[in-house]
Amino acid sequence: NKGTPFLDEITSLPLSSQAKLLRALQEKVIERLGGQKQIPVDIRLIAATNIDLHEAVINKHFREDLYYRLNIIKIKIPPLRERKSDIAPLCLHFIKKHGAKINSAVKGISKEALKVMMEYSWPGNVRELENAIEHALIMAGSSQIMPHDLPPLDDGQMTLSKLDEAEKNLILKAIKEAGGNKYKAAKILGIPRSSLYSKLKKFGLSKI
Repeated sequence: NKGTPFLDEITSLPLSSQAKLLRALQEKVIERLGGQKQIPVDIRLIAATNIDLHEAVINKHFREDLYYRLNIIKIKIPPLRERKSDIAPLCLHFIKKHGAKINSAVKGISKEALKVMMEYSWPGNVRELENAIEHALIMAGSSQIMPHDLPPLDDGQMTLSKLDEAEKNLILKAIKEAGGNKYKAAKILGIPRSSLYSKLKKFGLSKI
């Protein structure tokens, strides 16, 4: 109450949940899961999507009444390739965000690495940039991210074999950082331990 919830990828919300959201917005009341009491709420809602909501309404994937309820103020955020001045501060933000989790000594990014990132078109936008920084933090061997620490960046033309090679190297680096402890390696990578074992099997590394 009195807060600002942010709902990312609003189009992935099931139609049944869309109806509940619409009711909460129109009547300004909610019911807790398992509860029967209506609780008044006063919120400002921000919803995001990378899909054309109007088209989703036409295709019956999104409720028309909820679309008009949400579409009061529209903010269009250009893709990252159209606002490259954001790349450097975003890199520093993600280094700070993930550095402690990965236990990295990295404090910044070299001019050479930043030049590589500025020349890339980032089809995956900010999420792809964040993943690239996480990868680089694990691979980095100094206090700055260097070009060779970055994953292959080639405007979406990366082959499956290159992706596999990059992922395999990332896993090996994490296991080395964790001193061979796979539980710690999974935490470094930010994935469940079961996923790590699955990937080790995929790359024929089960015995390491």
